Amino acid sequence: MVSYLYCESNRWPPSIVFSVRSVLGIDVGGTKIAVAAVDVASAGVISREVIPTRTSRGGAGVLDDCRSLAERHMRVDTVGIGIGVCELVGLDGRVHSAYSFDWRPLDVRGRFEDLAPCTIESDARTGAIAELRLGSGRSDNSFLFVGVGTGVSAALVEHGDVRCGARGNAIFIGDPELERRSGGGALAKEYGAGLTEAFADSRFVPRLRAAAADVGASIGVAVNILDPQRIVIGGGLGNNLEYFQWLTDGIRGAIYAEDTRRLRIDRSELGSEAGVLGAALTAVDRYNAVESHPGENSPSNRQ
Repeated sequence: MVSYLYCESNRWPPSIVFSVRSVLGIDVGGTKIAVAAVDVASAGVISREVIPTRTSRGGAGVLDDCRSLAERHMRVDTVGIGIGVCELVGLDGRVHSAYSFDWRPLDVRGRFEDLAPCTIESDARTGAIAELRLGSGRSDNSFLFVGVGTGVSAALVEHGDVRCGARGNAIFIGDPELERRSGGGALAKEYGAGLTEAFADSRFVPRLRAAAADVGASIGVAVNILDPQRIVIGGGLGNNLEYFQWLTDGIRGAIYAEDTRRLRIDRSELGSEAGVLGAALTAVDRYNAVESHPGENSPSNRQ
């Protein structure tokens, strides 16, 4: 379990507000990489940039692109870098899978430590962290966050805590093949173009609806197991209103208990900003941990 500081109205303790100026968040997805310099006192985005994830260059090439983005958006007052990545990230802060690109043999954190202290986290959890602190979780800090984009992943938030699981692997929804048949990346490959165009193509809409029903059924099974207070849907595909409605129907249809079937299902309040803001917030947590224990050794990736 990872506990994250919840700050009402996006305000940090006064001693932190005056010393922290900005952090960098980098959201590394299977389709795009986003970076943002974030003012911690206001949670406002100072600068932002998005580039395609050139997975054909391999893990080292993707990491080089992230480093270049960080260098372009570093400020003199940047005190930390947080990276959310679309892979398994263990409790040790190391990447443990290679579904989109392979960072397993690389010292990812070490590539940034000369710029600022760096934290690595799964993008499923960074999205949940952002919703918890800055989005819909501000009023209700217990929910299941599901990101539906190139892939499909989830994180359970209970009373302000983002659950990681025993090994950090608690990010999956459904069977291992779900992403390959119904994730956004699979659908885009099948359609042969961007999914924005696919929603306008009446010939492909039935396929999109079927994929939403497939993902929704898996989320419904997770709801039957976890019984969350509510669900927050994020990700590029999940934030599409048509898809969200189909997905909601699929979720409710797979829920067994009648009272649970009436649970709230909301779209992400932060939309496409959730991942990059959540990544930035992990950098704030690391900085706060150091400030709270001056004179001690720098903390590991997690506190």
